[in-house]
Amino acid sequence: MSGIETLLQSYLDRAHPRWAQEFGVLVRDEEVRAALERLRRLGGDPNFALFVLTHYRWRRIKPLPALRERNRLCRAIRLLLEGQGEWPDRLRALGGDAWKDAEGILRSALTSIESFHPVDESVFETRGTRHQYETSRALSDHAATCLLVLEWHTRQATRQRRTNRVLLGSLMDTFGLIKRSSGATSADAARWVEKRLERASRKDERGHSQREFVEKFIVWPLVVLYHDIHESGGLGCGPACRPFARGFRAADQERLLYDAGEAWATMRAGAYAEARHRFERVLQEGEHLLGPSHAGLVPILEGYAAALRAAGERDLAIVMAKRMAKIVVDARRGRRDLVGFQAGAGPNGD
Repeated sequence: MSGIETLLQSYLDRAHPRWAQEFGVLVRDEEVRAALERLRRLGGDPNFALFVLTHYRWRRIKPLPALRERNRLCRAIRLLLEGQGEWPDRLRALGGDAWKDAEGILRSALTSIESFHPVDESVFETRGTRHQYETSRALSDHAATCLLVLEWHTRQATRQRRTNRVLLGSLMDTFGLIKRSSGATSADAARWVEKRLERASRKDERGHSQREFVEKFIVWPLVVLYHDIHESGGLGCGPACRPFARGFRAADQERLLYDAGEAWATMRAGAYAEARHRFERVLQEGEHLLGPSHAGLVPILEGYAAALRAAGERDLAIVMAKRMAKIVVDARRGRRDLVGFQAGAGPNGD
């Protein structure tokens, strides 16, 4: 087993030993390993995919205890508070001024009792749910959310606009997240993915969709959770952890801006040779931090070209100016090749 597989199995074993056994069988399956390898070759993070699949494949809903008893009690409190007629009125009259205190206590108690919800437990987190039991609807909701997270990741990691339905269908199917009726065991997994994504993209009367909700409110906390878990196991980052890489950290970007400002100040002071070397170092740091085509390199390249011209290196200055012009043109054309400017590239689709 790989490091991430061992880590995930340890979490599963603590939650439910049977889940760990099922996981061990699945990750040894040739179809599972082949699908994860295809994702890796496309530039995705198979460890993140495995984490997401585990997160949604193995979970359970813990219903509220004695639900009927709770509902009877809530109805009785509402009758005391809101009941209309002779006897409810007499009760309040008998209470007199003390009824106001009793009413406040009852309303607070009702709010507290009704605040309890069934709990949806995964291997890594616990949260309230609107589902009372592990119904087919609950399982379908989990499968749809898992699909949307994986689809978001594959688009971001592979830089492809089109959804790889075959790959997603293979991942979802091998983990048992595509539920079929007994008479439809041979249904096309890619077609299932297509239909689910279409359904998730439909907007409601307020103009919102399930896809929008998942990408804005589910994806980023899940990426953070994955990062925390694999770091706790001493494992390194992969493509899914790009928001935690140096290029995304504000402190590193601030340092780059400061160094570029110092290089500009040196050139304005007339120390062209020193400015040339400073801009060269800043450019190297910028390429390492942002990549070779980021629009953030434009002011650095502009200063570097100016310093080269002032130092008498006109040929190299022309090379830097042409490179700067290409970045500007690409940015205007659609910014598709620029880290941080690509549409939907941010952790929340920003």
